[in-house]
Amino acid sequence: MIRALLRTTEVKASLVAYALTAIVCAVLPLADHVGFEFATALTLVSAAVAPFIGFAAMRLERTVTAEHRRPARAAAFAGGFAVASLAVPVALILLNGVRRPLCDPASGAIWLLVLPAPTAWLAATLGALARLVIDRVRWAVVAVVVVECATVGTTIATTYAGPAVFAFDHFGGYFPGPYSGGPIPFTAALLSFRVVTLLWGAAAIVAAGAFGSAGGAVRRTHTGWAIALCAALITVSAGWGSDIGWRTTDRALRAALAGEITINRLVLHFPRTFTDRQVELLVRDATYVAAQVERVLGIVPTDSVHVWMYGTALEKRRLVGAEFTQFSKPYRHEIHIQQGGYPHYSLRHELIHAMAAEFASGPFRVPGRPIPNSALIEGFATAYSLDHESLTLAQEAKAMRDVKLAPDLERLLGPAGFIGESSNRAYTYSGAFIRYLDARFGIASMRALYRAGDLAALGDPRALVRDFERMLDSVPADANARSAATRDNVTPGLFKRRCAREVGALVDSAYALAGNRRWSESLAMFDRVCALQPDDPALLSGKLTVAIWMKPAGVAPILAIAESLWRHPHLDPGLEAASRSTLGDELWRRGDVAAAHAEYVRAAALPADPATRRTSTVRLRTLADSTSAELLAPLFTGANVGLTQTLRMSDALATRPTDALLLYLLARQYHQRGGSDKAAELMERADAVGLGDAEMTRENLRSLVVARAERNKCDAAERALLRFKAAGGSESSVGVATDWVARCRFAVAQGWKPLD
Repeated sequence: MIRALLRTTEVKASLVAYALTAIVCAVLPLADHVGFEFATALTLVSAAVAPFIGFAAMRLERTVTAEHRRPARAAAFAGGFAVASLAVPVALILLNGVRRPLCDPASGAIWLLVLPAPTAWLAATLGALARLVIDRVRWAVVAVVVVECATVGTTIATTYAGPAVFAFDHFGGYFPGPYSGGPIPFTAALLSFRVVTLLWGAAAIVAAGAFGSAGGAVRRTHTGWAIALCAALITVSAGWGSDIGWRTTDRALRAALAGEITINRLVLHFPRTFTDRQVELLVRDATYVAAQVERVLGIVPTDSVHVWMYGTALEKRRLVGAEFTQFSKPYRHEIHIQQGGYPHYSLRHELIHAMAAEFASGPFRVPGRPIPNSALIEGFATAYSLDHESLTLAQEAKAMRDVKLAPDLERLLGPAGFIGESSNRAYTYSGAFIRYLDARFGIASMRALYRAGDLAALGDPRALVRDFERMLDSVPADANARSAATRDNVTPGLFKRRCAREVGALVDSAYALAGNRRWSESLAMFDRVCALQPDDPALLSGKLTVAIWMKPAGVAPILAIAESLWRHPHLDPGLEAASRSTLGDELWRRGDVAAAHAEYVRAAALPADPATRRTSTVRLRTLADSTSAELLAPLFTGANVGLTQTLRMSDALATRPTDALLLYLLARQYHQRGGSDKAAELMERADAVGLGDAEMTRENLRSLVVARAERNKCDAAERALLRFKAAGGSESSVGVATDWVARCRFAVAQGWKPLD
C-alpha cells in the first residue's frame, strides 16, 4: 500500500508541497526551526494537501475486488500516511540547523504532535470519505473545501463575535491571540481539543466503513458507531466547549467574573474575590480615565464600554487569551485587562481604543480596510495616553533617531510594517507622529483620519512624514535621553530575534529554577540562552542577577559574569549603569564598602534615565556618612526588614531632624506603605532643608504631588506641582503630575473619600 501510494500523483504532489513549505519556512523569521510558527505553517498546508492523500488511498482501494475492499482501513491508512508524511518537512527544517540554531527542538516537537499531526490525520480521512461517497473527483474536492471552509469560518465568526482572542480549529490549528514575544502557551484546553480532532478523523473512518461495506450487518454496525461518535462530539463541543476552555462566551465570562458595577456609560466586570478596596480603586480609575478620554477625544459615547478586569494573567489567559497583553475589541466596545496597580498602566490606552470606535468604521471599527492599519490604531491610543517615562513621545522618537533605532515611518504605516518592528519602537514612533498631527490639525481632523484610515485625508503622506521628522530635528535630546531611549528600544522586533519564543521560555524557566534555589541549573539555562542570542547583553544581566541571588561564598563568580557583561559589544550605558549599581549593592552587603563606592561612582558617571541616576546618587550620599551608611544599608543590600527598618529610621530622625537624605528615604518608605499624610509631611521637610541634588529634589516634589492628591488635598498638590515645574521637572513627568492634580479634583467633585 505504501509503495502504491508513493507512485500516485496526489501523494507525490503532497510530498512536494510539504518539502516546499519547509524550504520557504527555512528563510522566514520564527518559522525557520522546529517551533510554533513552523508547526502552524505545516498545519495549514496539511489542511490543503492531506485530503489528496485520502483521495489516492480510496482510489487504490477501488482497484481491488469488491469482497476484499476495506474502505475504513484505507481511510485509516491515509490518515496515518499523511501524519508520517510530515517527516519530510521536519527533516528538511532540521537540516536548516546547519546554517542557524535549532533553538529547542524538543519543545518544538510537541507543537508538531499537537498542531499539524491531528490536522493531517483528519484532512486525509475526510478526503478518503469524500472520495468514497462522491464518484467525481471535482465534486469530492468541492465537498472537502466546503467542510473545511465551514469549520474555519465558524471558528472565525465565533472568535469575532465573542470576547476571546484565542481560537482552536480542527483544520486551522491554534491562534493564541496577541503574543508579541515570548513563548506561546500550551494549555490543557488545546490538548483536549486536538484529541477531539483525532476523534473526528476516527468518525470519518467509521463513516467510510458504513458507506463502503457490502454486508448489511457490518454496514449497520459502522453506521451506528459513526452516528454515536458524531453525536457525542457535537454534544461535547456545543454543550461543554466553553466549560472545557475551547471558547468563551459572554455568559461564561460573566459567570467567571461575577462582580459587576455600572457607572454612567461604563460596565465594570471583576472577580468575585476582589476586596472592597480593589473594587473602589477600579471604580475610581475607570470613571476618571473614561471622563478624561471623552474630553480629549471630544466625544460623548453612545454605547456603554465594558471593562473586564482579571485578577491574574493566568486567569485572563484561560478565559480570553493574551496572557500578558492588554487588549480591546472596539467593535464590541470592550477592553480586557488584568490588575496593574493604581493608576492602571494601560487602562487609558485601551479605553481610547474602545471609545474611538464611536467615530471609526469597518467591521472592526478601527482605521484601515480591509486590513487594519496598526500604526494608526496603536499610534492614536499612544498619542492620547500619558507619557509614563522620563521622556515625551517626541523626545524618545528624536533620541531613537539619534542612536539609529528609529523605524522607517513610511514602512511602519504600511500593511505589515508595524508587525515586523519592535513593539516599543513602533508604538512610540507612531504615537509621536499622531501627536504631532494632532498639534498641527486638531482633534476633529484626527477623528476624520481615524475614520478614513488613510493619511491622504490630511495631505500628502510623504510630506507629512517629512514634516514630522523635520520637527524632530528641533527636539532636544541629551546623552541621558539617548541612553534611556537605547535601553527601552534596543531589543529588536520579534521577527528579528533568533529563537525568540524559545529564548523567552528558557528565560522564564531559568528564573523559575532560581526561585526554587536550583542555582546551577538556572545559570546553565542562562548560558544556553546567551548562546542562542549572543547579541543581547540583557541576558547576561539576567545571569548576573541570578548569580547575586545565589550568594556564593566568594565574589569571584559574580565579578566574572559582570566583567563579561561590561565587555559585551552591544552593551548600552543604561544597562551598564544599572548593573554596576546592582553589583555595588552586593559588594556593600559583603562588607566591601570601598569596592561598592567605586561601582556607584562609575554608574553615576554614565548617561542613564533619571531613576538609574538617582539610584547611584542616593547610595553615594549614604556612603559619604558612616552613620547613614550603617543605618540605611538594609535598604540597599537586600536585607530590608520592612517595618523594623522604617521604625529604626524614624527613631534616627528624632536625633537628626534636618537630615535631608533620611527625610527623603523615610518619606518613600511611608508612601510605599500607604501613609500618604506622613509621607507628605516628611517630603515637605526634606524640600525645606534642601536635598542638594536636582534629581532627588524633583523626585521628592513629584512624589509630594501624588501624596497630596491621594488624600484629596488638591490645593496643596497644585502648589507642589508648581514647585516641581520650577525645579525643572521634565515635560513628561510634569504631565503625569498634572494628571494627579486633575484626578484629585475629580475625586473631590465626585464626593469620594481620600485614599488610605
